[in-house]
Amino acid sequence: EIFSTWEECSDEIGLYPDLVTFCTTYSVMRDGIHLNNDNELFYEDCAKQVLERAQRFSKKMAGSKRRRMLAAISRKKKDHVNVKAMDHLQTLQDLYGLDLDVLFENDDLIVLSKPS
Repeated sequence: EIFSTWEECSDEIGLYPDLVTFCTTYSVMRDGIHLNNDNELFYEDCAKQVLERAQRFSKKMAGSKRRRMLAAISRKKKDHVNVKAMDHLQTLQDLYGLDLDVLFENDDLIVLSKPS
């Protein structure tokens, strides 16, 4: 129920679950099975639901990233000579998330940071 509520409100609050959140929740539910024999079926059912939701989320994100990548490739122009990533940071963040940052850039190398 918590994940359902979170998904319904995620756009409004700007906080989205990620695979780490799903994995942690799944691990807690699986540990709950061994720690609390009275509610073993409840914890097992919750763990299964979290795993199913994580699989759906993973497929959705993979499809979304693939579509963004294909769209970016199709928009590329031939005249991208001496274009700096910092000049297009907002576009990169729109495509890949606000936590993307350019750490270093010169004519030969670009170093990006994208925490999970």
